[in-house]
Amino acid sequence: MNESEKQGLPNIDENINQPLLTVKEAANHIGESAAVIRNWMNELKNHIPTIRGENNYHYFDKDALEVLVLIKKLSREQNYSIKQINHYFNSGGESFKPDLEPIYQEKILDELKFLKEQFELQQQFNQALTTKLEEQQRYIDETLAKRNNEITNSIRLLQETKQEVAASEKKGFFARLFSK
Repeated sequence: MNESEKQGLPNIDENINQPLLTVKEAANHIGESAAVIRNWMNELKNHIPTIRGENNYHYFDKDALEVLVLIKKLSREQNYSIKQINHYFNSGGESFKPDLEPIYQEKILDELKFLKEQFELQQQFNQALTTKLEEQQRYIDETLAKRNNEITNSIRLLQETKQEVAASEKKGFFARLFSK
């Protein structure tokens, strides 16, 4: 790690009270979870200089903590993936910037063009579907309104008929006899 990279790192010397830290203590020290530290150890084991104890546990000294802080900086602040961090360490600090060959760029552009065309077709389909659904809803609304009017008229005619029958039944016996 060069001096410019160390400038952004916290001063580890002043924070360490014990010469060696466990995974959990190292995680607390740099502000990460123990699971994250273990994942980094699995993926980047060649780059983290841990010390193995007699119990086969990993312990961290000042150098190992500096590497963990650098990994955290690359991962969290610069959004490096594990593969990019691995490349960074393997190349001696060279940033990982993938260069695509022109043939891959053309394939990607062709796929993007295809996806754009498919998206536009989907939008057209969605618009046509929306229009059809609106037409169906208008038809349903008109049909229901027409049916409701017919039912209302039938009920009104039925009530009028009942009223006429009831009025004719109120006539006296002789009136009914002679009205026919």
